[in-house]
Amino acid sequence: MYSGRVLVGFWFNKLQLQSEQRELERKRLESGQLPEQIRRRLVAAFGRALRFSEPPASHCDRPIRYGDALQLHSPESPDVSDSLAADFGCPEEEPRARGPTRLGLVVAATVSRSDCDSGQVRGIGDGCGVACAPIGRANGQLASVNNSFVCVKANPKDSRDEERLTYGTEVFFALAVARPGKAPLYLRMETPLLDGQYVANDHYPLRLSSSPDGYAKWRVLHWDRSRRFETEASPVLPCVRIVVRHVMTGQCLACERYHWHRSLLGYEAGLSVHTYSDAQRNETAECLWNLLPLGPSQNLELEGDDDNKDGNESTSCCCGCEN
Repeated sequence: MYSGRVLVGFWFNKLQLQSEQRELERKRLESGQLPEQIRRRLVAAFGRALRFSEPPASHCDRPIRYGDALQLHSPESPDVSDSLAADFGCPEEEPRARGPTRLGLVVAATVSRSDCDSGQVRGIGDGCGVACAPIGRANGQLASVNNSFVCVKANPKDSRDEERLTYGTEVFFALAVARPGKAPLYLRMETPLLDGQYVANDHYPLRLSSSPDGYAKWRVLHWDRSRRFETEASPVLPCVRIVVRHVMTGQCLACERYHWHRSLLGYEAGLSVHTYSDAQRNETAECLWNLLPLGPSQNLELEGDDDNKDGNESTSCCCGCEN
């Protein structure tokens, strides 16, 4: 048995530790370093909306040009995020209250809960993960900073059709907005990992990278294999079905519409470089895309850019054509 003096000493030590822990929590709260504060800043940074000087619908009647902001849209992938949320007991996400199943997912930068808790991700940067997300999920609007890309010519010396994107031309897809003084972030294929978070282990994952090498090159093709030869070097029109093929591997950009996961931003489908084909060797719905135009990237503005609360540097629009 311990004497009363020993027990009182233990009690005082416990009070001292609790006081130090409260002081540490107070300092972390004031500096914004609590886990919940970091999560809120990340959600706000990834979901910042974009303003347009011209409505996006006004650019649907002309071909896609280099420097145009756009979204990589999978038109035949169902949005089942509402039903997934309802299965986990979220009454505000009841699918019967949302009507029929919606179609269409867009390529967007994402962040997992494990990356947020480990402190590896502080915003949209080099090595950020990419997935297929519902349109307008983060802020209720069509375009946001994490799902708006710009088409960049991969070979600046190519004199064929200087302004318009054509079938068969090698291109980069970079984020439409970038931090000043930082290199643009390109959609780049990575080697398969055993602990892949967003795709199957035998499929090539994708991430945003500041290295515009051969693994970041893509080629836009007609969705019909029998018409790819005749459409070579012809302009790519918006909102038409296309196939986006990776140059180095020859595989197609695919939306893993049957492989859903939950990230910090909500429910998302996987995105990989893998060719899904039928018995006739035609690409199936997973590999079909279209380009949703948002207008010239110079006309994009970030909402709330004057009140930057994400702890990162302010962002500015860039077309990426001069990189």
